[in-house]
Amino acid sequence: MAEPLTTDVLTEMPLTAARTKIASAARRAQLRDEPTLLTEHGSPLAVVVGFDEWRELTALRRETLLGELRRRQRSDTWIAHDEVVASLES
Repeated sequence: MAEPLTTDVLTEMPLTAARTKIASAARRAQLRDEPTLLTEHGSPLAVVVGFDEWRELTALRRETLLGELRRRQRSDTWIAHDEVVASLES
């Protein structure tokens, strides 16, 4: 079994419980900025976060990737197109 990941800011919820409690987890995520870790057989599966948090995380990931692209461009170390696309899709 995976090590418990529950902290003061992350509530853990088995996937079986999420089937009936997903709406409350989504509201807590959006309104109180309280993410919920969904687990399956004790292993992390997904995290329910509010839309605003997701948007910020997505923007941060893109900024990080763009920064890396710019750094490599300055150093003449290029990234293959497929690698860039894969990074954006992950």
